[in-house]
Amino acid sequence: MKKSDFIKTIAPLVQKENKKRGNPLYNSVVIAQAICESGWGQSKIMMKANAIFGIKATKSWKGKVYNADTQECYDGINYTTISACFRAYDSLEESISDYFDLILNLDRYKRAINASSPAKCIEAIKKGGYATSPTYVNTIMNIIISNELTKYDKTNVVIDLPTFEIGKNYEVQEPLNVRAGAGTHNRIKKYQELTIDGKKHAYKQTYACLKPKTIVTCLSVFVGNSEVWIRIPSGYICCYYHGDIYVK
Repeated sequence: MKKSDFIKTIAPLVQKENKKRGNPLYNSVVIAQAICESGWGQSKIMMKANAIFGIKATKSWKGKVYNADTQECYDGINYTTISACFRAYDSLEESISDYFDLILNLDRYKRAINASSPAKCIEAIKKGGYATSPTYVNTIMNIIISNELTKYDKTNVVIDLPTFEIGKNYEVQEPLNVRAGAGTHNRIKKYQELTIDGKKHAYKQTYACLKPKTIVTCLSVFVGNSEVWIRIPSGYICCYYHGDIYVK
């Protein structure tokens, strides 16, 4: 399957299966997971097995299987390559149906059902143990936003980002790291790197972390995929991340 054909092939199948079950999940999330797990349908071994969700085959699985190498992140930092056994199917429809069976029937995924937003849905799926990658939620949300997948949801989902104005003051809602740049890929600053005023409102520890109720002044704003960062005199802080507000 060509990458350009993946969404137009998978989307209607996902919509049909979801509708049959009463639309308990967001189509955008399911489609994005299929894109992520199968590499846009470019994984030859997965597509041969009609396995677009990378679901492992445990002892309880009685269907077809295939073996492949995969990477797991057990400690939240380091990735380990392992050989695993995965579920295989006779069709894409069967693969999608099995995915819904898995998410809807296992108690550990129950918070994903009828979630309030795509972000909350995929967060619940990640917490339920679907994936070990610490960046999985961000990856799925980036796929949803960059490919406008919410248009496939039953109701049009608008991912609203809060706005912040340069020069205005805002209040930190919970302990918040101060970074050297906008984005979690940037390092957390040291306490000693904060301004004099910043140190007054931070915990006295190695890394810079502002206390709740700290008043900060917005010097500039950086908007990413479902996240908003602002620059303050001491560095950069995250104000909004996938539905959670840390500064307001």
